[in-house]
Amino acid sequence: MPLGIATESAYQTTIADLSIGDSLILYTDGITEASNSADQLYGVAALQEIAFTHRRSPPAKLAAACLDDVRTFQNGESQSDDVTLMIVRRTDLH
Repeated sequence: MPLGIATESAYQTTIADLSIGDSLILYTDGITEASNSADQLYGVAALQEIAFTHRRSPPAKLAAACLDDVRTFQNGESQSDDVTLMIVRRTDLH
C-alpha cells in the first residue's frame, strides 16, 4: 500500500536512468524532520552529505550510516515521527 497518498496532493512522475553503481534513496520525512535539542531539523542537505560520504558503501552500510548520523544529530532527543529508509542500488547482472 502506498504511503502518504492524499487526494488533495499533486504528484508528478519522473523517470531516472540509474547507471551501474548508482543508488536511489527513498525516505520519509521522519528522517529530514528529526530535530535536536535546539529545535533544528536534520534536513535534506545533511542526508545528502552523509549519503555522498558513504556512496561507495554497500546499501546496508549506507543505510546504517544515514540512520546513525540522524541519531547523532538528535543527541538523545526523542523521535517525533516514523523513520523509513530504503536504498536501492543498480548492479551489473553479469
